[in-house]
This record gives sequence, C-alpha cells and structure tokens, in this order.
Amino acid sequence: MGDKQFTIQKPSDSDGFSTLECPHCGDTFKLYADDLYDDSVIELFCPSCGLPSEVSNFLPQDVIEHARTIAENEMKHMVNEFMKGCFAFT
Repeated sequence: MGDKQFTIQKPSDSDGFSTLECPHCGDTFKLYADDLYDDSVIELFCPSCGLPSEVSNFLPQDVIEHARTIAENEMKHMVNEFMKGCFAFT
C-alpha cells in the first residue's frame, strides 16, 4: 500500500475571510483567505497576543478534528480492504 494524500478545504466566508485560531492564546480572528495561500507569507502574528507561528499552526481545532476523522475513516477502510484480502478463498 502506498501513501495516500488528502486535500481538505476550509471554505472562506461570503466576504472572503477565513477564521483562524491562535496556537498560543486561543483567540480567533479572521484573515483574508488569499493571504493564507500567498507563498511569501511564512509566519502569522496573532492580533491579540502578538506571538508569531507558522500559518498551519493557526488552523482552528474543528478543522483539525475534521481532518483526523477523515484520516481515521480512510485508515479503517484500508484495514478492512486488507483483511478481506487475507481471508479470501479462491
């Protein structure tokens, strides 16, 4: 079995903003979604506490939990498919 990659998209709101969560203080704030995908943005600074971190660290917990659920479901599917092959009678 090879590596499997997933793309999980977090839609922006009707104004084009995405909600983020500071990994240091937990406050939420919004940022224009296009700025998140700009290659020149290496770190973000929380507007509440001012501490910097990588962009990926500002993902809200609900997005992280959703990604984990998708990965767990795929893992269970892969295990089930593998087990079917182990006990298949020819």
